[in-house]
Amino acid sequence: MCTDDGEGFYNSLKGDLQTAILNSIGSSKYAAGEIIKAWATLAFIAGDEHDNLEFIKKCVEWGKIDSCSNESKKAIVSAIGFCTSALPGNTVVEKIIPEYVV
Repeated sequence: MCTDDGEGFYNSLKGDLQTAILNSIGSSKYAAGEIIKAWATLAFIAGDEHDNLEFIKKCVEWGKIDSCSNESKKAIVSAIGFCTSALPGNTVVEKIIPEYVV
């Protein structure tokens, strides 16, 4: 986990990132995907386990939006893999696999 400053910065961006993704997911073929990848990078670097799990949940929700482009879906899958790699193995086994794989 990063310092309080890094985590605080990350947390201060979440609302703006969420809004940008929701506003672009159906209207721009590539914008939402780029924002999703940026958020994944921030979650990986500055987030903790809870932040990564929360982000993965959001990714799954965004992927279910009817207007979500294939490019955004590819970014979502990549982001989920990236953030999953930041999690301890037991968290993946206990929380990710039962929730999203089974």
